[in-house]
Amino acid sequence: MTSTLGSKLWFISLALFLAYGSVVLTGILPISLLNATWGLRFCSVLVENAALPLVGVAIVSVAAHLDKGSPSLRSFHGFISRWAMVVALGFLMLVPLQSVSAWRVYAANIQGPNGHGQSQVNRQFEDMRRAVNGASSADELQTRLRAAGGPSLSAASLATPLPVLKARLLMSMEQAKRQATDQFSRAKPSILWSLLQSCFHVILSALGFGLAFAAAAQRPDSRLTVLQEWHRKRKRKAPYETSHGAGLQAMGLFARVEAWQARRSYVSRHPSPLRPARRQPSDRNDKAYIQEILDQDGPSGGV
Repeated sequence: MTSTLGSKLWFISLALFLAYGSVVLTGILPISLLNATWGLRFCSVLVENAALPLVGVAIVSVAAHLDKGSPSLRSFHGFISRWAMVVALGFLMLVPLQSVSAWRVYAANIQGPNGHGQSQVNRQFEDMRRAVNGASSADELQTRLRAAGGPSLSAASLATPLPVLKARLLMSMEQAKRQATDQFSRAKPSILWSLLQSCFHVILSALGFGLAFAAAAQRPDSRLTVLQEWHRKRKRKAPYETSHGAGLQAMGLFARVEAWQARRSYVSRHPSPLRPARRQPSDRNDKAYIQEILDQDGPSGGV
């Protein structure tokens, strides 16, 4: 009965792994490594469907526990446990990838569809305005506008008197500049908020799935998971750091006391002729001074 249940769970986990692979493969195609939008889609596809392989890993662990006598199931569980650490590191690597891709997408949207930022658009409008104001004929105006990246004039526009044509062009350029400025100002908050929401969702989910897979990862020569080993190392390191810090405080206290005793001994052996010799301090005064040092250091500095 247990062997049959373990085999069923094994096949269910395989189906989950295959489903995750197919979803991810269809979601990231076509591959475009240098495209920031593809980077966002890649991170989102991996995170949104990460519950499938995580449930599969859990099912394999349960199946291996139920059917301990199956060598194939035990071998498959060891294989999954070893690769779970690689998957955990992969999910953690999604954090910088998501951040960089989101910033690139934000910068590309703010710069506009043609890759020109607001400052570049303003500079282009200024060049066209100078071209219009500096032209002395319709043909020269056409040449100057083309050199500045402006529109081409039609035959009807070229037949218009030059002062009227200049006034129309300057008015049209001013309206186009205001529209471009409004577009940039409206795009910034909406794009930024959308990207921030996506970033927080993907980054927090990636960290959670990374810890989950680390809890399922296991080295071949260990009975503990990687997360359990890390937790034990932290617990062993904490008392050492505490005792090490207390030892440093005690060493500082001893150094201060020894320096004071050496100074007192030197003064007693080399009295100054400019001041009268002082009475030799008693042991009681020594103890009072040491107790004063202890009181200054506080309870943590005592020995």
